[in-house]
Amino acid sequence: MKRFKCLVVGGLVLVLGACGPSQPDPTAQAITYRLAQEGADFSDAASVYLPKNCFDLHESITLRLTLQAGTINLHLEQLSFIVQGPLYTDKTPQRFVWTPPTATVLRASDPAQQYDWTLPNLEPGMYILVIGSGNSEQVTRMLFGVTYLQNFYDVNIPCAQLEAE
Repeated sequence: MKRFKCLVVGGLVLVLGACGPSQPDPTAQAITYRLAQEGADFSDAASVYLPKNCFDLHESITLRLTLQAGTINLHLEQLSFIVQGPLYTDKTPQRFVWTPPTATVLRASDPAQQYDWTLPNLEPGMYILVIGSGNSEQVTRMLFGVTYLQNFYDVNIPCAQLEAE
């Protein structure tokens, strides 16, 4: 009897799991990553923006960085932005680093400053933004793709097949 109950419960778990909500495929959309998520160093206006999340091969990719200090002064000479990828391959990911062009301090009362960072041609794959500060690096959740995006099940979906949000 105990064995029968275990089989019934196990079967129900499988059936209910199969009927549960599935992960949606990614959609084509712009990305704005709010840097305030990284701590008090950044104001609510500080962000990294990409006009879309999936790019064609050899398409120009420009990140717009808006930097503004939060509750404390922001020392730009200690700050770097890193795009790392392609991810999820057998190869070691490449790292592309941008540092602010001027070694200066943004005070908490200073207006936001914008910078454009055009990346070199990237190989097909998934890329992620990493923020460096001093001797540490913070991996963000800002992912974008070149030629495809990956869904929850690690299936590659070509940019041309993505639905707009």
